[in-house]
This record gives sequence, C-alpha cells and structure tokens, in this order.
Amino acid sequence: NVKRHLRSSISRLAVASIAISIPYTTMGPMPAKADIGQPSCPSTPAVAGAETQIHVNRYDVFRNHNKIGSHQVCFIQDENRLKVLIETKMKVEFLSLTVYRYHYASQEDWEHNSLTRVETRVDNNGLKSKTLAQRKQNGFWVNRSDSSGLIQDSFLTTNHWNIEAMSQNKLFNTITGNLNAVTISHTPAKPDQQSDR
Repeated sequence: NVKRHLRSSISRLAVASIAISIPYTTMGPMPAKADIGQPSCPSTPAVAGAETQIHVNRYDVFRNHNKIGSHQVCFIQDENRLKVLIETKMKVEFLSLTVYRYHYASQEDWEHNSLTRVETRVDNNGLKSKTLAQRKQNGFWVNRSDSSGLIQDSFLTTNHWNIEAMSQNKLFNTITGNLNAVTISHTPAKPDQQSDR
C-alpha cells in the first residue's frame, strides 16, 4: 500500500549527500535565475485533513567535494492519496562567476498505490523543457516539449524515491518523457567516499 512504499522509501534514503558530475565547456552569458514555476514543498498542505502527513528528505549535492546545490523529496500523504514533490537546484561557479545553473522540479500523484500523473519541468542552464504523463484507460498519455504519444505499459519513474524501482527493467524518464530500458545493480559506497561527505 501507499504507506508501505513511503516507509520503505524513507528508510532507504538515509544518505547525507549526493555526488554528481556536471560537464560544461563554455562560459557564455548566463541566463536569468532558473525559475520553472514549480512550488516547493509546503510546510502545511493546502487542504489539511486529519490524516494528512508531510515528510521531507533533504540532501546536499556535491561536485569535486564542493557543495553546489540541494535535492529535496517531499511526501504529502492523505489517506490513499500520495503526492511526491521532487526538486533539485544546482549552481556551479568559477572565479565568483556562475557558469552553470540547473533546476529540476517534478510532481508525482498516486492513488490507491497506483501512479496517476507525473509532471516535470527542467531549466538546464536556460534550456527549458516539460513532460506530463497522465493515466488513461489504455495507458499513459505523455506530452513532451516536442511530441506526444501513448505508453501502454504501467511504469515507475526515474525520480529515485520508490524502492520498487530497483526491481524494474524499464523506467519512465521524467526529463525526456520516454520509457527507458534500465539495468539496476547495487554497489556499496566506498569508505573514503562516505568520509568525504
């Protein structure tokens, strides 16, 4: 059920930070501050019922041992409905100049343990994109920035919060709007990697 997935996700998201690699090769004019209009996790839900619960997992994002941003996963649960808000913000600086910005915001809506909708907005250094997948009777209708189409299979997403995704061989890529074949394996963190955080 929804509560079981939520507990499993929270218990396995116990890392203190996320290490990433961002390639960039140019230092052209920077776009305005990334803003894709997606709300952050609320301190209280818009309509708070007796069963409404909010839980937030927050992480730091590192590049070459330097903190460059934050990652947040917000769970809003109301009985059999679950809303998951995922947001990542990053900024890379060089000689006090911002050379790269990234803002990712995604919202998943679940009901009775089934995904019903996922919307994602991305501002990748000024290049904006959006995907929206909504469940229909015969699958998910997906709107992308440049196309649309039907995905007949049910799926989990690449938002990295649902532990059930570890057993999947296909995941919905929230950035591209495509269903991608994946191979997932577990690699324990090295002691020196843990001590660097």
